[in-house]
Amino acid sequence: MKGESSFEDRLYILRDKGGEINREEIAELKDLHNKLSKHEGFVGLTPFGSVVSGYSEKTKPSSQSDYFSYQADYLPDIDIYVLYDSSKIYEWDHSLTTDLEEIEKTEPIKIHHIFRDISIQTVRELISLGIKKNDVAKFVTPSLVEITQMVTGDKIESYRQAVREILKELPRDVQKQIFDEMLKLLVKRDDLSLGKRKKRIPKKSSEEHQQILKARKKLWEERIKKIWEIEE
Repeated sequence: MKGESSFEDRLYILRDKGGEINREEIAELKDLHNKLSKHEGFVGLTPFGSVVSGYSEKTKPSSQSDYFSYQADYLPDIDIYVLYDSSKIYEWDHSLTTDLEEIEKTEPIKIHHIFRDISIQTVRELISLGIKKNDVAKFVTPSLVEITQMVTGDKIESYRQAVREILKELPRDVQKQIFDEMLKLLVKRDDLSLGKRKKRIPKKSSEEHQQILKARKKLWEERIKKIWEIEE
């Protein structure tokens, strides 16, 4: 998460709805990354959701009895994509999954994780499949979207550079389809958060919330152009 530019500081807001820094969640991300780094196939974590978008909820149950009746929506949690390289993991080796599950059992913050294979071989295979199905963007975008976003650690840049070289091999119209699909998916995820945003920050009007999402769409466009070195 190094070297983020000013527009990304606005795109990634590591604060709760009251403006307080999400110190607990940030520490959790760093700790989880460090614990999983012993696995050669582990690349990094892509956090998403309220914790990195400025509308997380800090309220916690005051007692254990309240815990079970409390709305799960307000319990401290963090959403992450776990990026891994399948080419560096033996087929029979499930230790990354097992370790993550064991870690989650002992952490004070609820972790919701989704695994995403970003091996270069996988990206090439998805592109080949997309060409056969005449829809490259549909098949390859989910993997590329996660490495377009903020990712923990230093490994991710080598994967981005390798993918840049692969994309350059594709026709310009196919490249554009992929970039457009990335933006569509990222914007859709933001749109799905609208209800939760309104609920957690009721002081803002519906129009203000819509303006926030509109601004974020522009920021995602800038992010995609920067990461994938898209020329105007």
